[in-house]
Amino acid sequence: MLGQNLGILGQNMGNLDQNIGILEQNMGILSQNMGILPQNLGILEQNLGILHKNLGILSQNMGILHKNLGILEQNLGILHKNLGILHKNLGILEQNMGILGQNLGILSKNLGILSQNMGILGKSGNSTPKPTKNPGILPQNLEILEQNPGNSGLKTPRKSGKSGLKNSENLGILHQIWEL
Repeated sequence: MLGQNLGILGQNMGNLDQNIGILEQNMGILSQNMGILPQNLGILEQNLGILHKNLGILSQNMGILHKNLGILEQNLGILHKNLGILHKNLGILEQNMGILGQNLGILSKNLGILSQNMGILGKSGNSTPKPTKNPGILPQNLEILEQNPGNSGLKTPRKSGKSGLKNSENLGILHQIWEL
């Protein structure tokens, strides 16, 4: 019985030696890990510093983006205002084009009347503006008016029945027509 107990005790002592060996190995590994841990903590601290720096850059970029969006909003407002002015100017241009068209129509009408008047003058014997070469009705009228330039009593009747222009005024008008 004592021999068995001594045998078991011997086995236990062997197991204890093995366990002490394993414990020593584990203590060595733990010592290595404790040496690596400060390095890892340093790397982690560096990474946290880089992260903090990147967050600062991100914050700056967000500020620049916000400023640029404000400038863009201002530019869009100016563009909207300029488009309104352009629309107004196009309206004015359209009105002016309409007025120009009316004026061209009036000019065309006046040219037609002028052409008719020139035709009437040509029919009256005054196709050329030289009275010596073409004595017609117009030179005779001029001669009559030149003989009586100050006679305010002679007036030409108008279609409405009211008194017309004085001889001196008729003389000026006929001279102008003759010069055409």
